[in-house]
Amino acid sequence: MKGYSKLTEDQKHELFFDFIPNKLFGRIQKYKSSAKVFNTWGDAVIAVFFDGLDAVEFMLAYRDAFDKENLGQLPIAPRIAGHYGEIHVFFDHLLKQDNAIGTNVDITARIEPITRPGEIFVTAEFRESFLEKVQRDYGFEFSKLGKYDLAKDFGSKELYRLYRCHEEEQIVDSLFEQEIKDLLPELSELSKKEKEIIKKLNESGKRNEVKRWIDDQITEARSKDSAFLEEVAALCKSYGLYEQGLYFIEQLEKSIITVSRGIQLKPYVSKKEVMKIKAECLTRLGKYEQAANILYSLWQSISDKSSKDAYDILSMLAAQFKRRATIPHHKDSQRPSYIDVELLKSATNLYLAAFKISPDEYYPAINAAYLYKIIEKLGHTQLQVKSGTGTKLANYILKTWGEGHMKGNWWLDATLSEAYMLKGDFQKAKEAFQYAVKTHENKVKMFEVEGTKIQIEQYLKIMHLEKEGEEIVKLLEYWINNHKAEV
Repeated sequence: MKGYSKLTEDQKHELFFDFIPNKLFGRIQKYKSSAKVFNTWGDAVIAVFFDGLDAVEFMLAYRDAFDKENLGQLPIAPRIAGHYGEIHVFFDHLLKQDNAIGTNVDITARIEPITRPGEIFVTAEFRESFLEKVQRDYGFEFSKLGKYDLAKDFGSKELYRLYRCHEEEQIVDSLFEQEIKDLLPELSELSKKEKEIIKKLNESGKRNEVKRWIDDQITEARSKDSAFLEEVAALCKSYGLYEQGLYFIEQLEKSIITVSRGIQLKPYVSKKEVMKIKAECLTRLGKYEQAANILYSLWQSISDKSSKDAYDILSMLAAQFKRRATIPHHKDSQRPSYIDVELLKSATNLYLAAFKISPDEYYPAINAAYLYKIIEKLGHTQLQVKSGTGTKLANYILKTWGEGHMKGNWWLDATLSEAYMLKGDFQKAKEAFQYAVKTHENKVKMFEVEGTKIQIEQYLKIMHLEKEGEEIVKLLEYWINNHKAEV
């Protein structure tokens, strides 16, 4: 419903206690009784019909009620979407009536936000089914709109505008038929063979093997397609080949596409995913200022600060701040006096901000727990860190993702093991790592295991707990050194 969120309290009362019962209901009552499912959801109505004619007449009646009965009194207009396909109808014990679920229900919900206010948009599947089953002219028309991207990255659909024959076809319908790709060419995609190559290398876990393959690609980089170079850069990042990753990104940034009248564009210079890879590689190579500038620029470009992109950028900035605060520039810099505690606290706050956006992600939670423990150890009370916060956060992680909850990948099992370590239960941590090693022996890149080992070693050294955590480090070292995969 366009405009619903801006209604005043009085206007909402008018909508629900006057307009709907006295004006809308009479127009749609007969269609409600013929619907298999008919539910309200906030300011929306969800209706499922087995008869296409009933569906069309209901949508038009619903639209007309707002057009002819409201007469501009309420600043709202319906967006109506229609789709055809299989769904699952079930008896909803909470509502005490039939309800519906399924991908096709979700698709319909993703069409509604992109529908023009006061209009009815339906899919090609809806139109084709209706015309196939309704043999005579009932006075309806379908005006082709072209392919639209659905809301919330739900793919795209060929859409039509539904209207009555005596209504004018809107000029914008035909104008919108032109595909944006005709104006701005889309970037190339990987071939099937290239996808297979990248998939195989990602799954191999053999860093030296991947490095040899990457080195071979460097000599041929200028002749490779941009989509392939982007995947190679991502592969470099995942295997810790940061110099090589930056090389491929530099080649990508030189890529040019030509649009109308010879205008040349460099699409990869500011492509979000490429910039994330570049920032990660720069951070790992100690080029913090360049990386921070990229990440901050990406942060400023995000309108939805609660999105997955926002989570990714905050997590990356947090990781960079942590490295800047703790990674040694010389052999003595891991002594407590050399650690930048204020920067460490900033990293902690960034991890918490990321965790707030995605509370189902354990990565920022375990990192924040690590940093709280370190800050507490260093005794900087002016930073207002409550005693025991790191331990409590480790307990939260174990309770939320531990026994009886989700398991199945190396990162989660390693996180749970680290949480036990942060609690000070080194025996339980060792047992949990033994479980992780046994479960993921041939399923994880040793480069990732080595990253976990380095973080643990750093923590133990700062906290003066090398002896307590010695067996955990030896366990991971043994796994790394004896695994079939090359490190």
